[in-house]
Amino acid sequence: MIDGIPLFLYKNKVDGTAGGCRMNRLFIFILRVILAGVFAVILVRVFYPRAGVTWIVGAALALLGLAYVTEYFRIRGRDDN
Repeated sequence: MIDGIPLFLYKNKVDGTAGGCRMNRLFIFILRVILAGVFAVILVRVFYPRAGVTWIVGAALALLGLAYVTEYFRIRGRDDN
């Protein structure tokens, strides 16, 4: 809570962004690497239990790449309007 307002309802007084701060590119990259690693472990272990570490790293890199590809198309579609 900030000033008695729940965080999900809080708006920054300076620029109006939700939560009061903006994430920088490094933080987003680190968050995506961690999430890609976690989901890669889960997906590979569920569908291919005997797969090695290289398969998990490959799946994590693929998920990380897909995150950036979808962000590119999302931003490109928004800027075309």
